Amino acid sequence: MKKILLLLPILCAFFTLNAQWSTNPNMNNTFYTGNIGACETQAATDAATGNTYINWFILEAGGMHPKLQMVNVFGETQWQENGIYVSTHPSQTALFGTALTVSTDGCAVLMFCDERNGTYVPYAYKISPTGEFVWGADGIQITTADALRCYLYPCNDGSVWAAWTDGSICCARHISSDGQTLGPLLTVSD
Repeated sequence: MKKILLLLPILCAFFTLNAQWSTNPNMNNTFYTGNIGACETQAATDAATGNTYINWFILEAGGMHPKLQMVNVFGETQWQENGIYVSTHPSQTALFGTALTVSTDGCAVLMFCDERNGTYVPYAYKISPTGEFVWGADGIQITTADALRCYLYPCNDGSVWAAWTDGSICCARHISSDGQTLGPLLTVSD
């Protein structure tokens, strides 16, 4: 009995040390410690696993570059310190709409605009829980037109609907789980 009582504080300390999510509302959880300011932070959680993807943009030479980190249900970061770069392609120094969701196959799907081809158009990336770029290192181009106010809607088969506005026109495109655009580009205008 004495041995059990002596082990009890050690076991309690062990389980307490493993907890990562702060229970103190005045204490933040840290996922980025870089010296470049971060902005436009978004988060999306996989309901099946409890994994949360956190996306933010940092202003560097060449514009705003998106980064991503995955945090498990215990609040522990799963990838390298300060996350992974999603893209370092040239972009503007301001953001005009980004979107983040989790697909039903557990991947982060991120949509944003950059200027890699000289015009400001949207791209989408799908990144697995292991950090693999499912739709390729450069993602997929959604349209050749400007995009503001980006939105993503996951479907039951791992595909997503990407939606955005182009001036007074609302547009949408269905993207398969492997990154193929499905059907025509849909538009609605007033």
